[in-house]
Amino acid sequence: TKFGEETSLKLESLTWSGKQYEWVRRQQNYCQRMGLSCREVIHQTMDSELWRKLADELFEIQRDDLKNRVYAREMNFLVGKLEPDKLGRRRLFITENQETARIEAFVVANPLRGGRGWSFEMYRKRQDAPRGSVPFLMKWIIDALKIEGVEEASLCMLLWKDSHTFVGKRTSLLARWGLVAAYHL
Repeated sequence: TKFGEETSLKLESLTWSGKQYEWVRRQQNYCQRMGLSCREVIHQTMDSELWRKLADELFEIQRDDLKNRVYAREMNFLVGKLEPDKLGRRRLFITENQETARIEAFVVANPLRGGRGWSFEMYRKRQDAPRGSVPFLMKWIIDALKIEGVEEASLCMLLWKDSHTFVGKRTSLLARWGLVAAYHL
């Protein structure tokens, strides 16, 4: 995200209607036509063999997703490390192909404000996953959180990322400098 863009969604008033959410609705429709579905994975309800297989697949997806990026490894300080066995209060959500049972994408969410909000800490997808797999999953998660009565969903834990590229009339040079310095530290 860039400084000046809102990453926090207030779920009570969110309806996904209107032109501003047209792209999100198109991604959802496309992914559903491609046979994708979403669900939350609860570690405690799975036997150890099934959990190990799922964790191995998550690491495979992460390697595939990061291999062609500028940062080809986890950003340990700024983004959580993928540790499926140490989720704690975090939640794991997946998009899977119903026909092949292959996981296409996943999101790890962190609680905010005692669970009244959730932040998407990490999202990864396969290189050959259907277009829109991550937005499809994020929309599904947001809808599920809204049903639970959650007040807010944050699409980014690192609010100042790329703030050095934002220039506008309402930009504070002092705030921008401080955020850039914090980001680099």
